[in-house]
Amino acid sequence: MNNIICFFIDGFHSGFPGAYGNSEGLTPALDSLASESVLFDQYFTNTMDLSRLYAAYWQGMDPAKKDPISSPSLFEILRDQNYRTVLLSNDRKITELPISSEFEEIALFEDQSEGKADPPESLEESPLFTLFSEWASKILRTFRSGNERPFFIWCHLKDFYAPQNIPSDPEEESADDPIDLNREKYKSAIRILDDLLAGMLDVFDEYDLWNNTIFLLGGARGCNFEKQDLAQAIFRKEESIDLVPDEIHLPLLIRFPAEEFASVRVGGLCQPDDLYRTLRFILSGRAEEPSGLFPLMEETRDQIRPSVRVVENGSGSNNRVLITDKWYLKIRKDPLENSDPKYELYVRPDDRWCVNEVADRCEEIVEELSRQWDSN
Repeated sequence: MNNIICFFIDGFHSGFPGAYGNSEGLTPALDSLASESVLFDQYFTNTMDLSRLYAAYWQGMDPAKKDPISSPSLFEILRDQNYRTVLLSNDRKITELPISSEFEEIALFEDQSEGKADPPESLEESPLFTLFSEWASKILRTFRSGNERPFFIWCHLKDFYAPQNIPSDPEEESADDPIDLNREKYKSAIRILDDLLAGMLDVFDEYDLWNNTIFLLGGARGCNFEKQDLAQAIFRKEESIDLVPDEIHLPLLIRFPAEEFASVRVGGLCQPDDLYRTLRFILSGRAEEPSGLFPLMEETRDQIRPSVRVVENGSGSNNRVLITDKWYLKIRKDPLENSDPKYELYVRPDDRWCVNEVADRCEEIVEELSRQWDSN
């Protein structure tokens, strides 16, 4: 059985890795990893709520459905396969989720300097550097423990962009516009994140972890640089949610042993509960009918779903989004008013930033897409 390591980063914007089209050279380590992996171009989270997101990852729940179907949790399957399970996070919200108690081992790495605004003098003085070092050591100790059981390790990282984690950069100070300043700060954070990821991957190389390990790297939620404050832009405050593509379109890649599916790019729409089915299929030893993301990876199907439904939190949310291969429909309803929903429609993939709103010119499209949502 293969070991499995899942590494999810909160606030990870898909517009900055080179593998997703950024030409600034911010992520050489991630780009190198992507060349050995299968990369998903249209992976969207369909909830902003972490508890519902992890119900999708670990239980296969679709938070946008009115009557979500309960499936066997990954932990039932992992126990049947005799996996050792470990959860690593610096976010107490994740480690205290009720379903997190299913992990055999939980390690919470809290930053004691959280909330302090002073940047470190160097990367080595950053709490993030210490965190990555501890995580790499923990993964290596698990690998070298001599236990013949395969392992399943889930890492969830928050606040990689926080001031106490990122050494100051003179280029940031030259930005006058708040949005430009947010972007410059975020670029610095992405460079640091990539440097730390490079160190962790070097450990994998040195100790031959790749030979029998499947490695998943992705975003948990994105960020919206239109916010005046970077912390707000990356979901430190729930009221910051706008359901724009910046917030829900995320990086996702999977590296398999022997570089199976290396350099494959997948264009089909996918969402977190698809990842659950992918992991189930892997844990079955691929003995079942291919499911999850495998039909896309094996190019047996162009799409596994006609659309992605996104909700702010639960299925009854007032802010919703429907994404198809051609359209991005935002549905807003004021909970205090008994009025019709308001619609915003954008053309995909051309209008990447949702700038040109076309609902008034495409009323038939809006009606058809809203019927699609209501048919759920």
